[in-house]
Amino acid sequence: MITGIEPFNALPSSIVANDSFYSDSDLWKDPVINGTTFTRSAGWMVAAHGVGGGTGISYLQANQRFGTQMSFEVIMSLYAFDPASNNQISGIRLWVDDDNWFVLGAEINAGNQSAAMLRYKIAGAESVVHFPVNGADATRSNLDAYRRHFRIDVLNDHLVIYVNSVKRFDLKANAVPLLNYYFELIAGTTDDTKAFQAHFRDVVYRNHITTPEVYPAKTGGSITLSDTTPSELIFTDEISGNLFELVLRADLDEAYINQAWVLDSPATYDDITSECNDLTTGMAVLLPAVPAADDAVILGASEKFDHVDVYMDGGVSNIDNEFNVLYWNGASWAALAVTDGTNGGVAGRTFYENGRITFAPPANWTAISVNGVSCYYISIHVVTAGSSVPVATHIQLGLVSHSGFDHAAAFLSTLEVKMFKGFTGIGYTRFYMDAMSYRQCVGERNVEINGWRCDGDAKITFQLSETPTKPVVIPYYVFTRRL
Repeated sequence: MITGIEPFNALPSSIVANDSFYSDSDLWKDPVINGTTFTRSAGWMVAAHGVGGGTGISYLQANQRFGTQMSFEVIMSLYAFDPASNNQISGIRLWVDDDNWFVLGAEINAGNQSAAMLRYKIAGAESVVHFPVNGADATRSNLDAYRRHFRIDVLNDHLVIYVNSVKRFDLKANAVPLLNYYFELIAGTTDDTKAFQAHFRDVVYRNHITTPEVYPAKTGGSITLSDTTPSELIFTDEISGNLFELVLRADLDEAYINQAWVLDSPATYDDITSECNDLTTGMAVLLPAVPAADDAVILGASEKFDHVDVYMDGGVSNIDNEFNVLYWNGASWAALAVTDGTNGGVAGRTFYENGRITFAPPANWTAISVNGVSCYYISIHVVTAGSSVPVATHIQLGLVSHSGFDHAAAFLSTLEVKMFKGFTGIGYTRFYMDAMSYRQCVGERNVEINGWRCDGDAKITFQLSETPTKPVVIPYYVFTRRL
């Protein structure tokens, strides 16, 4: 609650308040609505703008004014936004008058898309700074939906600006009478064709200055690798503090088989799905004990795929069975033209060695039910039977719609993830164990760096050993915690 408000005193007494937005409080006036609404919702104050809702800046204003020696903070996220929108702003505002105010938050503007921005006007002169929150380049797009902790400390004749508990600016404001001003939550846009939501939580203001509590800097995105050139993620001390701990997770999009059958012709089916997906040596037996013409390995997925990765090491090679490959065209099983990287150079000798079977998915390829399970199937069909029974260690499918490492990288290529620490006068240096290697098709894994301690700048690189068949996209999530 609020007590002893003395707005014209340089040091107002006993101003301490917080609002977690779970229930109504007496801290705010009625919102001023200019196209964007404010609604309290289960721990959030939601600022929402709908298409055609109107333009302008809406604001939720505290119900008293403030003086010097104040601290204001909020946790905010861009819950929903359109990167193509323009002139969208949200955050906290200290309002003196039309010619003197300060806004800390996020902004989408032509050429400056930023999840961390300081915009202010002093004596009628307006300025803005867009600064990075997830990389070294201040001009890059930092828009995302992660929560950020914004804080403004008012200290006599200047303002101290923090983002995620890291000090970013000390702004001299002695030309502004920082007495009798308002604290506000704001959100609005001049682009009435785009919708957005900004979420506010855990508002705190007090008339004494405390050391900022540790708050993680969260970010995420994706890395695209089109060749063997390494891609870098850089973490700077101005984002995370001089000493910080880093946690990173990256999704390698492990590939699997939805359904795999061995057909003992004419109509006996053995389900080997789990064996194909397993990485245990020599689990997937691919033909009946006595192979015969019209036996088959039938592989399927819930959507179209364009290659089959076959890992034979630890299994048994096909020596003398000859196969062709069929697909269901909606009416019958038809021949599918493939490039067979598993045959060791002998046409039809599929499952002889490790390799990738590739093809262009036919336009008339249709899902069909096999033994009660509907999928897009290909049938690797015995034409001439031999005596060998091939056994694989792992088989997976590359889905057309996926661009992750396991689906799109070259067969059995590697992804090298390396960690570097920056040192003054030396540059980035990698220590012996600061590297991880991931092999396509072999391994059930994602990239995880947990609790890596950094003093100053740090860098993580991602690099493929071979140029992929199509660009590899690796989504990642990171947070750094100032120590």
